[in-house]
Amino acid sequence: MDAKTAFFYVLPAESGGYQHNLIGLAQGFRELGWDYGASADYWKALDGSGLFRANTVIQPEEADWVLISEQYLTYGDGQLPAGFFDLPGKKILVHTGDGLAHQYNLKKMRNWYARFDLVLLHQYEG
Repeated sequence: MDAKTAFFYVLPAESGGYQHNLIGLAQGFRELGWDYGASADYWKALDGSGLFRANTVIQPEEADWVLISEQYLTYGDGQLPAGFFDLPGKKILVHTGDGLAHQYNLKKMRNWYARFDLVLLHQYEG
């Protein structure tokens, strides 16, 4: 499989948002040796390095995949980054879908779903 590049839209740690649904993906990308960039510094890896680092290695305009989670919207200002759907890479929404937050966000974001190339929606039973 050819390596892909990705860009993660994440909020900085001080936002208070736990963006767990993107952490696992970034850990996997790192393990595979895939390059990725991020919009902010967020989360420390086990070795103490920053898992997400705001840097110039990969910019959103250069990435094959552009990922964002509903936590970016919930803990942020509720808006997608300016020009998000104009970026050339595949747009991927990772949506946790947990309980009441899921119901709120689903209604709020339903009109955006069709514009994403891929929506990863976690459905929890119970």
